[in-house]
Amino acid sequence: MTNTKTAVSAHKVYKTYGAGDAAVTALAGINVDFSAGEFTAIMGPSGSGKSTLMHVLATLDTADDHPETSIRIDGVELHGLADAEVTDFRRDHVGFIFQAFNLIPTLTAEQNILLPLGIAGKQADERWYQDLVRKLGLAERLNHKPSELSGGQQQRVAIARALLARPSVIFADEPTGNLDTASGTEVLKLIREACDQLGQTVLMVTHDPVAAAYADRVLVLKDGQIVEEIRRPSRETVLAALAKAGA
Repeated sequence: MTNTKTAVSAHKVYKTYGAGDAAVTALAGINVDFSAGEFTAIMGPSGSGKSTLMHVLATLDTADDHPETSIRIDGVELHGLADAEVTDFRRDHVGFIFQAFNLIPTLTAEQNILLPLGIAGKQADERWYQDLVRKLGLAERLNHKPSELSGGQQQRVAIARALLARPSVIFADEPTGNLDTASGTEVLKLIREACDQLGQTVLMVTHDPVAAAYADRVLVLKDGQIVEEIRRPSRETVLAALAKAGA
């Protein structure tokens, strides 16, 4: 499900690591918009800037100071905001799904799902919570700790945790990287359904062309710039674009 509303917008985004002769340009003035309800995969060769772009857009890292730089989520300008303001905004508007799941091992699945809202001092919408648990097939697993769950089940817990607060955007960093093929497929279908049925906006970094083919579009980066955009991607069109970019 796509619409014309822009969920995330980046304009003239630069990121340099180091200084002088040792300086490395990770992002070279990127301009890109992400529509609400759209699933975008970000790809590219090692060192292309794909992870840096995700981290900067997700406010986990800061872009270089530049007079024209703008990073907006839900129309809110984030570039240049104080750290405390960015942290508050991220907590309320941004969700994350990580390769390593990032679940607390001593907590149950239910406690892990509810933890971020609890830290924020907020109550979960009980109806929404029950709906998520049912859709993600977790109803029988809520009292289990991560060590008692399969990798696919742990990632479903992480997806429920990310969706519970109804964030403006979810950033997924190699979400299938630690999963077997069957569990990875299951997780990708769940992310796809979150976009189609719930109107969720998802930005995913991946190196896997099969995973990327679940997205509405694929952005291919090279040397800190977007060099190709693929709509309605397939494994074959993604592989061709990656080969062209030197991946």
